[in-house]
Amino acid sequence: MKKGFTLIELLIVTVVIVALMGIVFRLTGIAGSSSKRETTVSRMQRLENCLSGYYAVFGSYPPVPLQGVSRDIFRKSSNGVQSTDSKNELSWENVKVACLAQPVRVQFPYAADMFARAEDFQRGVNQAYNDDIYDDDTKKSVDAWREASMIDLYDNPGAVNSFGVDLKQETSFNRLPLFRFGLMSFLLPRYRFMLDCKKDAKGKFSSSKGLNIDECLQWTENNPLPPNMGTGIAYESWEKFCEAFGEDNDWQVDLIPSQAACARWLPNLIATSDDKHLVTGHKINVFGSYIGDGYVIPSIAYPTSFRLNAPGGYKEGGASRGFPLLFITVKDGWSNDFYYYSPAPYQTYVLWSSGENEKTIPPWVDVTQLDMDDYKTAIKWMSDDIKFMSTGK
Repeated sequence: MKKGFTLIELLIVTVVIVALMGIVFRLTGIAGSSSKRETTVSRMQRLENCLSGYYAVFGSYPPVPLQGVSRDIFRKSSNGVQSTDSKNELSWENVKVACLAQPVRVQFPYAADMFARAEDFQRGVNQAYNDDIYDDDTKKSVDAWREASMIDLYDNPGAVNSFGVDLKQETSFNRLPLFRFGLMSFLLPRYRFMLDCKKDAKGKFSSSKGLNIDECLQWTENNPLPPNMGTGIAYESWEKFCEAFGEDNDWQVDLIPSQAACARWLPNLIATSDDKHLVTGHKINVFGSYIGDGYVIPSIAYPTSFRLNAPGGYKEGGASRGFPLLFITVKDGWSNDFYYYSPAPYQTYVLWSSGENEKTIPPWVDVTQLDMDDYKTAIKWMSDDIKFMSTGK
């Protein structure tokens, strides 16, 4: 007679196997979380090195201009844009907009071939849509804008931007928030963003194509015209500045003192073999090295990756309101932008990650002054924040 396992023995073996699998999965999860935390800490240290270098040169930390209406964490927000309405409940959408009042991300317009890129992408999505390769949820997500005219992007109907301007009444494009001056716009040579906006479809520089910088009040209000390196006299316009840096000598922009200073800390932002996505977004060549991973080209297979910036807010919105922008940022291990806060006169700063739960409360909020329910929510959100490097919290 052949001997076999009894039912009880089989049950015991099954229980042991399930228990071991649970332990393995738990350890794998812990290892994954630890790896993301290590990535976060490493990137934060690199950013802090850059901030120290900036302070050594300029005597203050980057004075990132306030984005949006206010830092009020209770201010009602919709699609990443704060309203001027009265206070609302404590929700993460509202708090996140306040946290990003001084963003790490810098955003700026595509080059002269922006419309060609957007239209090519739109045609590809429409073909994929007609070929029925998308699931129902994806179809819903692209249905609202896939037939939109790219020219309609200039209209930006029904929105109030961060300047308090009713975009319905705008007849020109000069006050729309084409540039978002985040922390990276101080740590990188920002004039290179503008030069990129002046390149044609083949990547060649052209003063007659691309964005007319002189008409973009948001740019000119935040950037004094730099001096001619030969005469020491400031250029008379941004167009003249662009003309001075053709495709063969655009490297000379790195010699402008405010831009050359960036060379002191830029090695901290160059990707390594261990961290290829240290800086995410548009790739630019500065001082002979590339910064950024080029991850800004949307995928037709995943059309929601095509992002349009909502005026006055951090969040990319729909095609009926917005302007396609390039971006450069540094994200934590959980693929969220870091948060930055530096109050005037910019002698202190806080740089932090919202951690694994991806939620946080900004440092300017005294949580002990919140009511009990909001206090409990705030403590929960802050429980895994990575903020004070010296203490490891």
